[in-house]
Amino acid sequence: MATQKRKHANARRPQTSRDGRRFAWMMLMAVGLLVPSMGPTCLEESEPNDTPGEANPIRWGEFGQGAVDPMADGDFWRGTGEVGDLVFAFVDTQHSTMGTDSFLEIFAADGATLIEDDDNNGPGSISVVAGAVLPQSGDVFFRVSEDGANDVITRYDLHQVIVDPADSAHELEANDTPATANGIPAVITTATVTGADVDFFKFRAVVGSQLVVIMDDDPDKDGDLIDTELDILDTDGASILDAGDDNAVGNGNGAGAVSAPSTGTFFVSVSDGGGGGVDTEYRFVVLVNGVPYVDRDGDLIADTDDNCPANNNAGQLDTDGDGAGDACDDCMASIFKIDDPGDCGCGEPDVDIDGDGASDCGLADPALSLLSSVGLLLVPDIDNNRIMAFDPADGDLVDPDFIPSDAANLPEPIAAVLGPNQDTILVSDHQADVVQQFDLDGNYLGVFAPAGGVDLSILDGPTGLAWRTNGNLVVGVALGANGNAVAEFDSSGQFVGNFIDPGVGGLLDPRDILFRADGSVLVTGLSETIREYDADGAFVSDFATNPGTVALQLAEASDTNIYAAASFGTRRGVLDFQTDGTLVGRRAPLSICNFIGLAELTNGNWLVVGQPLATDAEEGIAFEMNTDGDILRTMLRGPNLRFVEWVLRDADGDGVGDALDQCDGEDDTIDADGNGTPDCVDAGGPGGEPGPIGEECCGGGMPMMMPFMLLGWTWARRKSRKPDQAH
Repeated sequence: MATQKRKHANARRPQTSRDGRRFAWMMLMAVGLLVPSMGPTCLEESEPNDTPGEANPIRWGEFGQGAVDPMADGDFWRGTGEVGDLVFAFVDTQHSTMGTDSFLEIFAADGATLIEDDDNNGPGSISVVAGAVLPQSGDVFFRVSEDGANDVITRYDLHQVIVDPADSAHELEANDTPATANGIPAVITTATVTGADVDFFKFRAVVGSQLVVIMDDDPDKDGDLIDTELDILDTDGASILDAGDDNAVGNGNGAGAVSAPSTGTFFVSVSDGGGGGVDTEYRFVVLVNGVPYVDRDGDLIADTDDNCPANNNAGQLDTDGDGAGDACDDCMASIFKIDDPGDCGCGEPDVDIDGDGASDCGLADPALSLLSSVGLLLVPDIDNNRIMAFDPADGDLVDPDFIPSDAANLPEPIAAVLGPNQDTILVSDHQADVVQQFDLDGNYLGVFAPAGGVDLSILDGPTGLAWRTNGNLVVGVALGANGNAVAEFDSSGQFVGNFIDPGVGGLLDPRDILFRADGSVLVTGLSETIREYDADGAFVSDFATNPGTVALQLAEASDTNIYAAASFGTRRGVLDFQTDGTLVGRRAPLSICNFIGLAELTNGNWLVVGQPLATDAEEGIAFEMNTDGDILRTMLRGPNLRFVEWVLRDADGDGVGDALDQCDGEDDTIDADGNGTPDCVDAGGPGGEPGPIGEECCGGGMPMMMPFMLLGWTWARRKSRKPDQAH
């Protein structure tokens, strides 16, 4: 055992710089789903969206981008809310090269009942609706159109949030100067202003962030309006970055979107313009990159970015790099644990390799022990150029450095699987243009494919990996002369031709390759369509199309449905398809921006990796999600993770790990008489009586009454895969 490899390094490693191809992976410029300057929460409209039934979904913390063209066009977006919730929305047309006069309407769940509309409560001809009250729970529709038949709008940005009015905090006087400015401890800030009073509020943003303030000038909805003067101020507390509309008769106001010119603390100032009624109250929300800014602990770190949102820790110290700050981490020097030390203490993971329900502490190498018993989930970390290992039972982190940091050979790892003899790990690297090979101690062995080294005519920008039943490895090819293909290599890494030729079936920049239990093959790529091929790589049909969204990794679940981690666009989330491609579910936790990889866990939940919704940062997250789409816990935040692959050392291919296999060379799952004992160790043979308790089998292997409930899930889920697909 390479002890230097297995000594877990808990401190976060410095991020390695990368060339533009990493951004090609993260940003789907070819389909226009992201605008680099606008952060990860911007959605481009997907046409047609001219009716409520065609509305583009938009979640809390996201903003949409579209165009009103032709001039009579009207774009529908769909959010969700509860009765009594408040809608704040702002249509920014400053980037339009032609018309800028927008019109915004908010409709109830029936798509016809108008809740509120606006033409130009915002600056110039910008539309603002602020504090509109939802009359019922369910869908909420935003319709953006052009007003006045002036000209087409070549670009608009719809900033929105639907929020519980209880999530409010009132100003604390005195806050009359930037030095005494209030923080923003709730989504909605309420306040009063009159006469010569000026209210200041502060928030933090990084350079390039899009800043928006949406203000309600009639919070009590009595028709008596305050005339607010609204400014977004630079970090000096004086320079005006953007101003709202001094409209005495408008019940809303807004400012932005303006790009933060630097990183630092910015200010909102509010005064009374004097043109309104006798009321003095107002309320507002601040959006940074579409995300409502909230800083409940007052450390000027937004809750979405704060590694301890309930603890004031402006320094954000995180000794072990697990994404939980030292101020709230019970195991601040160990990446394995956050909430408590568990059974085995902070310094090692709690794993159960023999299925007896008790943690096996003190193992020399927990990851390798799991690899030969119930398996591992391997996940590349492109920030730290390594392969991490998680427990397939519950998603716990087992080894952050299963393959340790190797920037030279793993500049951008995408997927990791077992090698052909199950004694190596193969890793596709999008930037190195090869499939690399490591031993089980994490030592680099060299290039596996293409045999002989880099050959861009065969493999340029490799992505997902999978094993065919014939023992060959297939690899997605994103770029170059063989781009838009799935290449095939034999067990020695020799190229034997393409499993899927370039562009067949419309394949574009393939990402993940899933061999299903029925023998068919599904492939994702940088398009809205998941494509189906037969066992020989011939195109069958479009399996599923999800408008506006790109599916990355696929998984066949224990219920035989196909689950997809979908990123970018209007229907991001974990998508649930029936076996015929019918979409039957979408789980999209609001705190997650992009969904990249996933795997079903033994406990019936899912390990999902992606990117969190944040005002700042491009960081990764690994979390456990139940089948209803609820996040049960976050295991890790920080490292930027890719595909999740289940691996198991299983020499006879029966789906039972070698360390638990009672029938070396035979199938443990065959039990003709259904008595719970595999036929190979059943003394009576098929239909006979089980042998005596404690009898050894297969040349002195595991006791014959080894806990079968551990294997039940393995049999049900893994037996459906072809033997070499479990690699």
